[in-house]
This record gives sequence, C-alpha cells and structure tokens, in this order.
Amino acid sequence: MARFVAASKSVLLSVAIVLAALVVPAMGASGAAAAPQLGEPPVQTFVVQLEPTGVDPDASGTAVVIVNAVTGTLCYTIVTMGLDEPVTAAHLHTVSGIDLTGTDVGPGGIVVGLTAVQNGISRGCVPISQELALEIIGNPDNFYVNVHGTNLVSVLSGVLD
Repeated sequence: MARFVAASKSVLLSVAIVLAALVVPAMGASGAAAAPQLGEPPVQTFVVQLEPTGVDPDASGTAVVIVNAVTGTLCYTIVTMGLDEPVTAAHLHTVSGIDLTGTDVGPGGIVVGLTAVQNGISRGCVPISQELALEIIGNPDNFYVNVHGTNLVSVLSGVLD
C-alpha cells in the first residue's frame, strides 16, 4: 500500500508540474510592473506538497505556485486526490500576517483567493501587487496554500518553500 501511495504522489506531482507549465504563458497577459528589488528573482516557482489537515486523512495533493514580480501575477495549479467531500474554496494564506502598503492581513488571513478544485484540479492566474509578489518571493515560508471543504473547513494545506 505504501508503494502505491508513493507512486500516486509522484504521478500527482508530475501532473501538477505539467499543468503549471500550461499556465505559465498566460502570465504575460497582465501589464508590466516595475522591476523587482535587487537580489530578488523576478519569477519564483514553488512546489507545495498538500497534506491532510485531519478531516480527510487519505487525501493528498500538490500545488505549483508561480509568482511573477514583473507582471504582478500569481499563477497556480492545484491537483488533489482522495478527497471524500466536495471542495468549496482554495486560498493562499499568510502564516504570521503581513503589512503591505494599504493592506494589513492578520495571521492566518487570506492573501489571494484561488479557484476551488473541481474534479481534482484547479488552475489559473490572478493579478497581485508587485509588493505582495516580492513579499511571497522573499518570505515564502510565511504563506501556505489551503484547500477547503464543506463549511470552509481546511482539508489540505501546505507551506510554500
């Protein structure tokens, strides 16, 4: 059984990476922003293993999050498997909170809304400020992807790194 689970997670990760590659060309669709700060890469890709939060212990998933500080875009692909309940939402949250120009988000707060997973997959691109993009790129461990089930209960979660 453990070998099947490991193989399934490997396939899940491969599918997520391929789907993320399909999303990347859409990143250029938004207008250009100012250049990122010195020392920060303008584009960063995060592969996040989504772990069950206790509600559905057999569930698993992978999220690929691509943050582009030049275009001010966050693109993502989320692939899940083994969920027993319908997914109602997905978000990028902050762990300890952030204080950006004009935006103060407390610990655990939603930073970016993502499309809810349907039939095991969610993908898209959303505009974000350059300031937020640089914050995510510079402090990825302060952000996590969260997949919610019925009544917005967290079913899968994983920290960017």
